[in-house]
Amino acid sequence: MEPATAFRQPPSRAEQQAGVPHAGRWLTLAILCIGAFVAVMDVFLANVAAPAIGADLQASAAEVQLVVASYGLSYAATLITGGRLGDLYGRRRMFAIGMVAFVVTSVAGAVAPSAPVLIGWRVAQGIAAGLMFPQVLSSIQVLFDGRERRQAMGRFGAALGLASTLGQLLGGVLLEADLFGWGWRTLFLAKLPLCALALALLPRVVETRSTRGQRVDLLGVVLVSIGLVLLVFPLVVGRQAGWPAWSFACLAAAALVLAAFAAWQWRLGRRGGDPLVDLRLFGERAFSAGLGVALAFFGSQVSFFFVLTVSLQSGLGASPLAAGLTFAPTGIAFLLASLAAVPLTERHGRRSLAAGAAIMAVSFAGMWVEATTLDGRLGPWDLVPWLALNGAGAGLMVTPLMGVVLARVPRPQVGAASGLLTTGQQVANASGIALIGLVFYGLLGSGGAEDYAHAFAGSMLYLIALMAASIALTFLLPGRAPAPGTIGRGR
Repeated sequence: MEPATAFRQPPSRAEQQAGVPHAGRWLTLAILCIGAFVAVMDVFLANVAAPAIGADLQASAAEVQLVVASYGLSYAATLITGGRLGDLYGRRRMFAIGMVAFVVTSVAGAVAPSAPVLIGWRVAQGIAAGLMFPQVLSSIQVLFDGRERRQAMGRFGAALGLASTLGQLLGGVLLEADLFGWGWRTLFLAKLPLCALALALLPRVVETRSTRGQRVDLLGVVLVSIGLVLLVFPLVVGRQAGWPAWSFACLAAAALVLAAFAAWQWRLGRRGGDPLVDLRLFGERAFSAGLGVALAFFGSQVSFFFVLTVSLQSGLGASPLAAGLTFAPTGIAFLLASLAAVPLTERHGRRSLAAGAAIMAVSFAGMWVEATTLDGRLGPWDLVPWLALNGAGAGLMVTPLMGVVLARVPRPQVGAASGLLTTGQQVANASGIALIGLVFYGLLGSGGAEDYAHAFAGSMLYLIALMAASIALTFLLPGRAPAPGTIGRGR
């Protein structure tokens, strides 16, 4: 073997098809992951900043909640459309539009003079993130194949884990530092250096699209956007409002609108048109069962972060910085486990996912024991070993899970499928927080330290049940990871 070629890998099938050099594909992934990173980190920065925003802008409790929730609401409503637009008009183009809009709305939010104005910019920021995020997953599906695709998913999952941890930690540090006396406003500007780097490197991103000469399903865009807003809004606002009649009316209307959307998509597909979502995707067991696992996973993890943050800051009196540091073991373990998840999934298939869910269930059980036995004496450091275990289980799950869900999706539909997956994630986040809020606040009582420990312990039992559902659903997935070169070819 010649020295010049001794360590040279043969070109992958994706590389042969797209004609994209190896280095170009990995640089594209790195740049696109910056967009996913800032979109996810923004959620956690806003969570940390919420109390300070309320105090500075003299906002009501409902307005403070909307500052956080409006981003997720518009984000969820845009993801499917954003993914499809990437399919039709180019993923680099849609990523660029989303990134520029994300920068503009972040700056506008940082200088907002009142809560209503900030909420408006948060809605626009969520739309921008919804244009960026689906392009990452769909580009991975198009540019990578086989083992390389699973490696790319591993790096993508590691970026998401770092975003959630650094969002909590960086938010606490910036609030404590109060740079230039700007307070919470620095949190909206903290993402700009990364955004500038992504924009500077954007010409190096490989442009891909799956379909040409097709039209956007405008009626589908309207129906799915309205339906998702009607679904997510009462889930994120209804609990604090006391579940008024309008919240149930919205949920009922959401069911009707989304049913109309599904009927229209089916009809348009039967007529040979270009539906926003091809409902035949749900006929693929890996997609439908994997989507169920994803809903259970994301519904549990974000709910857990919610009750942990509330318990640390309101129940145990921890500062935002101390609360952020408590999340560090979770992020470190997530990063390490997500990198190990690719070879483990290749070797053990769905059993690796089931093991991750089981590890998370054990971590929740451990925290239930701590909260039950220590009661009012529960402290943040008592949870650290279980938080690390939780991060390890999550890392084993989330990285291969996304690859499994999208593995056999046809290339022309990969953008819409990516948008559907991330939309399901956002809906799971909102519904998960709403459901765990019923458990947590129902057990909270008068709000003393013992009450918070009791409510936290009860919430852990709810999360254990969700993990049990995840484990059961993994057995509906394909037994082994798809072999290199056999997935994502299209039909």
